[in-house]
Amino acid sequence: SIRPSARDVVQLSLYSGRDKLNIEYPFVDESEGIQVDYQDESQWGNLGSSLRWARKWNQRWFTNAIGSYSTYSSFLNARDRTTDLNFGIKDSTLTDRSGDLAELSLKFESELSFLKHTVGLGVWSTYQEVHYTSKSSDGDKASLFESAATLALYIQDEINIRPNLSANVGARLSYYDGNKQTFLEPRIAGEWQLHERFSLKVGIGRYTQAIRRIRRQNLFLNTPDFWRLSNGANIPVLVSDQWQIGFQIPSNKWIIDVEYYERYLNGVVADPLQYSFEVRDQLSDLWTGTGQIRGVDIMLQRTVGRHTGWISATISKAVEQYNEVKQEEVYTPSDQRLELNTVYLVRFPHWTITATGVFGSGRPTTPLIGYYNLELLNGSTTTVPVRGAINSARLPAYHRLDLAARYNFVLGSGQAEFGVSIFNVYDRKNVRETQYYLSQNSDASLVVDEKQLYYLGIMPAISFTITY
Repeated sequence: SIRPSARDVVQLSLYSGRDKLNIEYPFVDESEGIQVDYQDESQWGNLGSSLRWARKWNQRWFTNAIGSYSTYSSFLNARDRTTDLNFGIKDSTLTDRSGDLAELSLKFESELSFLKHTVGLGVWSTYQEVHYTSKSSDGDKASLFESAATLALYIQDEINIRPNLSANVGARLSYYDGNKQTFLEPRIAGEWQLHERFSLKVGIGRYTQAIRRIRRQNLFLNTPDFWRLSNGANIPVLVSDQWQIGFQIPSNKWIIDVEYYERYLNGVVADPLQYSFEVRDQLSDLWTGTGQIRGVDIMLQRTVGRHTGWISATISKAVEQYNEVKQEEVYTPSDQRLELNTVYLVRFPHWTITATGVFGSGRPTTPLIGYYNLELLNGSTTTVPVRGAINSARLPAYHRLDLAARYNFVLGSGQAEFGVSIFNVYDRKNVRETQYYLSQNSDASLVVDEKQLYYLGIMPAISFTITY
């Protein structure tokens, strides 16, 4: 960040991160005399950069220009090796999948304040590319390339109607060339200070999203999610109509904040293979439909001297209905009926110590409920697994405790901070998902078992920051 003049700021930022996950485990069926060694190697990460120029022309006029470029990539290399323990015969199944997303964005906005108004005007343009490839040893291949651009104009007005009453009214007009559609997105929000210790907040608006994150995880492979762009065929633009209402009660030592919200989604998409026992990989037709999210957020905070603590709770329900599925409603993979967060923070002259507790009720999963025998044309039979209703079961609850301590001190002409933290102090094995094993014997019968995959366990970390 540099300041060419007293009125200008130029900022350049870069970010890069990459994660790797290697899952290996054997499965032995002594009755069938086979051993399957599973190995799923996943990688995903992003690279981001942005350049920003901001100028304050005078006390009432401000402009901001931003250019950014980012990429996201994911990769899966799956190797399943089957060994006949009686005869030593080995067979391997190979699967490779990769997905890439690139985005170039330009944005210019201007803000002007006068009387009781602060008016913002802006223009925004983005170009996106998606590339996906897949191949396996059984001959399945898939490839996809998509690109699209979006141009948007927006205006908003922050109005101080009265000393205790304010509103923000605006709208965005966007054109998406992926399906040649134009969208108008009006939005309004307001806050009314009814009393010095009671304020009411409301909001309503429409939002659209053209890029879609598709969960490709099926019940047998640890497949990373990938991205698709809306088109005029089987992937609509997501339109979300939402509203919320809430209130806040502040005092010298307490803050109570409550908000209720509802969101109605049109154009939700899902990949049917994520709920299937099929291990094939192809760019299948996607399910489309509608969705609803309802919930309430509650936050209670108290400060006494150097001690601050708060607890927040979210109670919600998120369901979707797909045109291709007879099931009346399907819980979304992210549906979590209850989430609790507690934080305790204590400050000393140079030290800040925090403890954070997290609890979440189990997320939905599709269960395996049984098998049936299918007779083949050659007279043999194969055992076929049967799943229950989509996302009709729940994973175990999620909970953990994090601890952190930060020490602040003067270093030369700047400020320095040294930090130590421990994530998941008691090393809770929180279940991320249930994965099933599948292998085929010489008589074409299937062997199916299950294994739970976990989130990160205990993880210590240190940090050092210098600010000038």
